[in-house]
Amino acid sequence: MIQEKRELIKAQIIALSRQLNELTNPSRLPPELLVEIFANITPFKPGRRTSTGVFKAAQVCHHWREVALQNARLWSHIELDRSDEYIRMMFERSGESMLYISDMATRKASKFTLLWPEIHRSEVLLLSSHDEAR
Repeated sequence: MIQEKRELIKAQIIALSRQLNELTNPSRLPPELLVEIFANITPFKPGRRTSTGVFKAAQVCHHWREVALQNARLWSHIELDRSDEYIRMMFERSGESMLYISDMATRKASKFTLLWPEIHRSEVLLLSSHDEAR
């Protein structure tokens, strides 16, 4: 009984927070403009982490998160030196968008096993040949 009340109050707080966020100016920006802003936060640069910008933007408020999650191209920068779970999530969120794939630190076969079914979507595929021992 107490747990149910706690969950109800938590849900009400979340709903009220979202209503408050909707009254702020950033939440009033049209989704099309937000997508362009998000896409330009960290454009693809070979050899650099470029997916972090969209993650940060998606954490600002519920509206921004929904806009980011609904736009597949924002999730198209795939870094193969991340966890398998991360890579799968990015492939899923990127839908059928063209992919910008980079691998600067790993040569693990498992990463390429994940990549192979999506290789037809790659617009940029950057693989490093530097020796990790240096």
